[in-house]
Formats: sequence, structure tokens, C-alpha cells
Amino acid sequence: MSRRYLTKSRFKEGLECPTKLYYTKDPHYANRQSEDSFLESLAEGGYQVGELAKFLISEEPYLEEITIETLDYDLALAQTSDKLNNDRAAIAEAAFLYKNLFIRVDLLLKEGDTIKIYEVKSKSWGHESVDDMADRNFVKTGLRGPKKGQRYIDKNWKYYLYDIAFQRYIVRK
Repeated sequence: MSRRYLTKSRFKEGLECPTKLYYTKDPHYANRQSEDSFLESLAEGGYQVGELAKFLISEEPYLEEITIETLDYDLALAQTSDKLNNDRAAIAEAAFLYKNLFIRVDLLLKEGDTIKIYEVKSKSWGHESVDDMADRNFVKTGLRGPKKGQRYIDKNWKYYLYDIAFQRYIVRK
């Protein structure tokens, strides 16, 4: 029997809809969006942003071979562990496992005893306007009604926050 981890992707699916999480690995309920050419082109743009982001943690990410390429869980965990044995480590797609929780961190930078993790997102913004500026803040303050004066997380940013919180939890463990 193969292992079934709660990965970052499955965690996010479960946040959206617990029923969706239940059916994620059932071939009868395959995601038909994976064959959508428009979504594929968006993913390609995200891939390009991810490749560029590697330069945030390494001056020579390709020469330093910072990316954990393998999709094999055990091998990815071993390669990550090996890189983390150094005093300084820049890793793209670092793998971590805690109990049945498995993640791949987009970017990780270890310097001494400090580990920083970075989640890379490609997101487009409209033309500069008041509305666009307001949408860039993930913590809002209620202006009227029952939330007046209260700070809250904008619903459009909630999943990004849960995503990085899930990763931080696993890396800390």
C-alpha cells in the first residue's frame, strides 16, 4: 500500500472543500482542469516566476544546484537533509515530513541556526488605482457594521496565509 500524505496541495483543497479532499486520489473524479490549455499557460507563467525567484536566495542557483528535482518522497527528504547539514543552505523545493504531513517549500534559506522559508506566487495587478492598492493589503480594518474598527484577514488572502502557516508548522516540527 502506498503512503498517502496530506500535502500542501491537498491541504489547500481541503480548506476549499473537505469533500473535494476526500476524492482527490480517486481516478473516477479526476481533475479535468489539468488538461485546460489556458490553465497550462498560467502555470507556465508561474514556473517562470519561480525560476526567477531562485535568485533571491542564491547568486548562482543553477551552478549551485539548489533545486531538489526528484518527485520521490524519500529521496527528496534525504537530499534536503543533506543540504541542511551545511552552515548555509539555499534550497528550492526543499522537502519536509512530519507525521503524515508532507510539503515542498518553494524557497528555503538556512544561515547558521536561522531558517527562512519563502512562498513564491505569481499574481498580476491591474492598473494603479485606489481599489488595487486596497486589495494589496491582506489585513483589513472594518469601516462599518459589526467589524467596524476590527482588524481581519481579507478573504482573498486567507488561503495564502493558511498555505504558509501550514509550511511553517511542518518545517518547525
